[in-house]
Amino acid sequence: QIIDPHAEWERQHPQVQSGDQVDGHLSVQSSTDLGPPQRVGAAGIPEGSGRKAECCACPGPGSDPPCKGMKQPSVLAEASGTLGSLVAVVSSVFQCFKMNRTKDASSFSSGYLFFALASSFLLVIHGYGIGSTQLCIVFMAQFAMTSYFLWIFIKHPPHEGCEEAMGEPLSVISPPLEDVGL
Repeated sequence: QIIDPHAEWERQHPQVQSGDQVDGHLSVQSSTDLGPPQRVGAAGIPEGSGRKAECCACPGPGSDPPCKGMKQPSVLAEASGTLGSLVAVVSSVFQCFKMNRTKDASSFSSGYLFFALASSFLLVIHGYGIGSTQLCIVFMAQFAMTSYFLWIFIKHPPHEGCEEAMGEPLSVISPPLEDVGL
């Protein structure tokens, strides 16, 4: 016959209700009581106060054992998350290259909108168990892209880029009528 240590402890401490839990431990009214024996999880870490540490140390997809409350991701979720992170990084590199070539921060907007949508899509997938590595790559790229955008925007405001793209000022292309001899 296997004796459950928790049931045995509760039988010896009837003043404590089984529902009275504080931070994962059964509450103890007497200061001399040491509390119930801890159950040891599959990873060898005591449950209760150690539960948070166990879940924080969880690496994400493919973790063994998976954290409680964390869904194991499907192959589709992992593949789409990885693809999304690659698309986001490539998009950021392309936009930074484009801004570096044109020195015009206004060319940033359309690519950044797409990039933000890709990041939001990844964040939604993350709720279904995608790994934190892909998200880390995406948000690092997003941070770098935003920093570069601000640097370009400060050094070369959009109106400067527009004037450079037009070439000569309008006054040179079409002089005022009073300067033309009739």
